[in-house]
Amino acid sequence: MARMTTVGLVAAATALIFAGTAPVPASASQPPETCAPGGVSALQLADGEVAVGPEVDPAEEQDYDRWVHQAVPVAAQQPGVDVDVYIHNFYRTDAQQLTEQQAFDQVERLNMSYAGRQGGAATRFEFVLKAFENIPVNRARVEVNSGRGDRLKADQHVGGRSTLNVYTADRITYNGERISGNATPAWRVDDEPQLDGVWLRRGVMPGVPGGPSYRESGDALVHEVGHWLGLYHVYRGNCYGEGDHVADTGRMSRASAARRDCDARDTCGNDDGRADPVRNFMSAGSDDCIDAFTEGQAQRMSNQWDRYRA
Repeated sequence: MARMTTVGLVAAATALIFAGTAPVPASASQPPETCAPGGVSALQLADGEVAVGPEVDPAEEQDYDRWVHQAVPVAAQQPGVDVDVYIHNFYRTDAQQLTEQQAFDQVERLNMSYAGRQGGAATRFEFVLKAFENIPVNRARVEVNSGRGDRLKADQHVGGRSTLNVYTADRITYNGERISGNATPAWRVDDEPQLDGVWLRRGVMPGVPGGPSYRESGDALVHEVGHWLGLYHVYRGNCYGEGDHVADTGRMSRASAARRDCDARDTCGNDDGRADPVRNFMSAGSDDCIDAFTEGQAQRMSNQWDRYRA
C-alpha cells in the first residue's frame, strides 16, 4: 500500500478583466471530423503520438450556452479559486518514482501558466499541491481507455468535483496509441466522479527523464488541465465548423496543427486573416512554443468551473 505524502503550498489568486466568449459561427461546408474510437477527437502527430481531446456533446453545449447568456459575470468579478491537487504516480522500478521536488515543480508550472506569467491572459485558478504518492504496480504502462486504467484511477481518487487528481505512469496509451495525457472534461464529472482527473505520461513533467524532447517543461499538464476545465483543442474542426467554442483563439488547419514549431502562419482563409494560434496552450505545439491562454479561454474556464465544478 503506497503512503500518501502530504505537502503544503502557499498560493495567492490572481484575476484580470476578461472579455466574454461566444461560439464561432458554423460553416455549412464542414468536413467530417476525424475521431478515435469512442467519439474522442484525435490528431495524429508526426512521431506517432496522438493528441486526444474531449468529444463535443451538442446538447450539453447548448445547455451551457443558455446558462452563460443568463448574465454570467466576467471572470474578474468572480473570486479566485484554489484547486487542490493530488498526484498519483504508478511505478514498477525505483527509477520510475516521483520526488517531492518534481511534484512541486509541475504544480509551479501550472501556477505560472494559469497566472499568465508565461504570456497571455491570467485566470482565476491557483493550484495547491496537497499530496503525492508513488504506487507500485506490475506494469507501469497504462491503457487509459481500459478497465484496468479505470480501476487504477478509482482506487486512488481523492476529493470531489473541485479536486484535481493527476495520475502518472511510465507510458500511457489511448486505444493503443501513445499519448502525453488525457483529461476528463468538466461536464463529465457527475457521470463517473471516481474517474475524474488527468492521466499524464510521467516523462513530460519538468525534471523527469524519459519523455520526448519537445515536452520537457511541464506544459503537457497545463494543456490537459485546460481540458479538465472545459477547453477544447484550438484546432478542433480545423478551418471549419464551430471550432473550440471560443471566439478569440483563431483557427488552424490540420497540417498546421501537426507542426510543433513556432511558425504562426495563416492557413485558414476564412478566419479574418488571423495567424494560426500555434502558441496557445491548447494547440499541439512544443513546450518551447506554447505559452498563453486567451481572454476568451480564461472566461470559458471560469464559466465551466462555476457551472460544473464549483
